[in-house]
Amino acid sequence: MAELVNQHAEEMLPELEQMQRVGLFSTAEIKAVIKKRSAHEYKLVRKTKVMKDFLAYIQYEVNFLGLIHKRRKREHYFFKQDEIEYAIVSRIHRLFKQMISRWPEDLKLWISHAKFCIKWNKKVQLSKLCTRIVQVHASNPKVWILAAKWELECGDAMDKVRALFLRSFKLHLTSPEIWHEYFRAELLFAEKLQKRFKILTREDTSLNDDVGENALMKGKAAKTVYTNAIKNFPKDVNVHLKFLDILSDFIGSTDFALPLFNELKDDLGELNCNNAKMRACLAKLHLKENLGIAHEGRDKALEKKSRISNCYREFDQAVTDVNNN
Repeated sequence: MAELVNQHAEEMLPELEQMQRVGLFSTAEIKAVIKKRSAHEYKLVRKTKVMKDFLAYIQYEVNFLGLIHKRRKREHYFFKQDEIEYAIVSRIHRLFKQMISRWPEDLKLWISHAKFCIKWNKKVQLSKLCTRIVQVHASNPKVWILAAKWELECGDAMDKVRALFLRSFKLHLTSPEIWHEYFRAELLFAEKLQKRFKILTREDTSLNDDVGENALMKGKAAKTVYTNAIKNFPKDVNVHLKFLDILSDFIGSTDFALPLFNELKDDLGELNCNNAKMRACLAKLHLKENLGIAHEGRDKALEKKSRISNCYREFDQAVTDVNNN
């Protein structure tokens, strides 16, 4: 027991000596840190392991990182982060892994670890965490969604994100939430590609060809997800409408969202032409400003009147169609 504590204490010495050497902490403060850490370490090596002891140790180290940040600003010293901060970050990772290994059923631990990885830009650790969590909690659809979101946080790992969603369908093909989040992920990736393209080329992204990244920037992958989802939920209007709701968040920030929105809207209108709820929702879309075509210089009152008129017209047509079938 004492040997393991002493081993960990020795592993801490380089970072502590570095902090003292560069003037971030005094000798007395370093001794206090060693004493506090040793107390935490002894609690962790007891025969009866308690989660709160691990959490308390992690919180202590997180607070210590915050104090180091303040000291750096005060001393105007911003070097040696690998030797100082990242040594502490590695220790926190070790503590999280020990907790998850001992209490794998507690999703809060996985989520806390993932948030820590994201905060410190630890993409490799986060990706490994994603792989592990879907193995342990494969029966939970929300876990697959979480893992995919975390992989998306890793940057350009869209291939891993897609792989996670496709694997999830082997167990949860009838989960609307997974289909919706897969759709959202493809939209986010398309948005990212489009923004990057504009920055690098300073050109419009109205591209003519629909292959490779050009197709992705037009939301073609998202459209494919939508098409496959509709096949699995052919009569579920709520599932259908959610795709429009998700896509509407991208209108205004991307070039592809509005054309794709209109394409999906027309498709759903045709698919659900006799469904009163769908027809009513589609008619109400005319009232949303960001979904219409704005005419520069045109009076806003006239724009609003035109939207209301179109809404009434579509409602009238919907009533006729539904009553005749």
